[in-house]
Amino acid sequence: MSSLSAEMIFSTSDSRDISFKQMIDDLKRVNVVFIGEYHHNEEHHKHQLNIIKTLNDNGISIAIGLEMFNADSQDELDKWIKKDISLRDFQKIYDNNWTFPWYLYEGIFLYARDNNIPMIGLNISRSIIKKVSTHGVSSLTDEEKKNLPTDLVCEIDSRAMEILKSAYYSHSKENFVHFCEAQTLWDKVMAMNIMKFLEKNPERLLVVLAGTGHSMKFGIPHQIRKNSELFIG
Repeated sequence: MSSLSAEMIFSTSDSRDISFKQMIDDLKRVNVVFIGEYHHNEEHHKHQLNIIKTLNDNGISIAIGLEMFNADSQDELDKWIKKDISLRDFQKIYDNNWTFPWYLYEGIFLYARDNNIPMIGLNISRSIIKKVSTHGVSSLTDEEKKNLPTDLVCEIDSRAMEILKSAYYSHSKENFVHFCEAQTLWDKVMAMNIMKFLEKNPERLLVVLAGTGHSMKFGIPHQIRKNSELFIG
């Protein structure tokens, strides 16, 4: 078990240190928990797996939401959990969805399969995100927009804007408004897919694994609050 369970954790809701057990007890009372990550950080994935294991060991009915898979890969994810697809074939599907090394997520995927924990693809095609980031939402065809959320304008608060601009200047040369539209689309699609799953599975606690930017309050959680009455921990 990871050393995280022996550490104190800072609770931002009431500005105090709590134990790992207290955190798990808090998570039992919500519908969705976001565990943000730096995708390349192996320790982050170890902590994610530790939390998933602990919730499962406590008898909580969980599912795992994944930024790492597009929603249109759901059939393959279901086959993986049912053990109807080989490890080699599943790795190929993973490689078609995500660019970070398999070994970072392998423990999570194997644990989900071995414990029959549903895994839910939350993401959208990278080609769509790239097109919006480069040319804006207006560049999408009617066919491309058919299954997407509406209202994709770049409207975020000042703190979120500061963080987004930092990310923009660190790795992007595209128009900032287009970049912001792409991030809004990204968050809205993942929020939409989270809500769709929970509407059909209200008894589940969905553990969402996504990048830190998407997992922050102004990211996916903000889009869920705008569009549902679910309580987000």
